[in-house]
Amino acid sequence: GVKSTIEDMARWVQINLKPLDITEKTLQQGIQVAQSRYWQTG
Repeated sequence: GVKSTIEDMARWVQINLKPLDITEKTLQQGIQVAQSRYWQTG
């Protein structure tokens, strides 16, 4: 399994709450794609 620290988990939460604040374009796109199933309708 994957092990993570509290810092890793806090960063993950922050990124998922504000994905547009990410400066790395590839990571930003990945988060948006991963979250798209939660807010896409139709």
